[in-house]
Amino acid sequence: MKPFTKICLAFLVALGLANAGSAQNNTAPTTQRVELWGAITGVIAGPSGSLTSSYSPPLLFDGDFTSHAGQTLGADAGFAVGLSGGVNVFPSKRVGFQVLFDRASSDVSATNTPYAYTLQYVSHNPVDNAAQTVNVSQSIAWPDTSGTLTQVAVAFNAAVRIGRPDRLSATISGGPAFYRLSGAVQPLGYTTFHLGGHSVLFQDDYRLALELEPANVVGFDAGVDVDMPLSRHAAIIAGYRYFGGPDAEARVTPTLVLNADEITFEQPLADIASRLALAPMKISISSSRLFVGVKFTP
Repeated sequence: MKPFTKICLAFLVALGLANAGSAQNNTAPTTQRVELWGAITGVIAGPSGSLTSSYSPPLLFDGDFTSHAGQTLGADAGFAVGLSGGVNVFPSKRVGFQVLFDRASSDVSATNTPYAYTLQYVSHNPVDNAAQTVNVSQSIAWPDTSGTLTQVAVAFNAAVRIGRPDRLSATISGGPAFYRLSGAVQPLGYTTFHLGGHSVLFQDDYRLALELEPANVVGFDAGVDVDMPLSRHAAIIAGYRYFGGPDAEARVTPTLVLNADEITFEQPLADIASRLALAPMKISISSSRLFVGVKFTP
């Protein structure tokens, strides 16, 4: 059973228990209508993504050629500490709504497959200028991905409150969420070739840093928190929240040549971006949080 399905079932059960508790426990103290809360979150399972390049490396300063290069760069978010907060409003004793804000920035990493390229061009023998076809093919072991991925979420949830505020209680919430993702990853491979004197082939192998332009997507969230009162107007809260939805697609732009000191004929980043013509990076927004914080009631 999928996590969201389990949470939905728990939400429906909680709603039934809340209604039953409301009908049977008329002696419970008056509950607060508005709750403000904030928490520190631990991202135990973060977003993940992949970026695939497929392009034709140029042969500079010379004639006809055919070429191809490509790779897939992975990006898996690790553990991170973030912030979450919001307001719960209860028009009735048990059932209400929640506005939630959450932000977390995670370091990303992944083990990558080799970067591979091929080139076919015509070389001229320096002795008799006879034409001959030359084929070049290479696969380069590629370093692990590094970078960051930031996810901001704003959610508008239904909420169900179980228990009495002067004792141990719980709140279950869930609903639609708006996500905004941004970040940076590296290194992506890019190659240019050029012919020197006597048709000697030279090449520059770039390692590029990339920026992820902000991407927006609508999904859902669901979670539960347990409240332990400290006073009439304050409580410690601890819980779990799941964020999910469709994959986001973030446009990617080269921002820096990481090994510029190794490049002989460095090309402008705009030209590199044009030749790469990268498809958007696909990012799975699914992530899980554990959180602990405080809740206040006016």
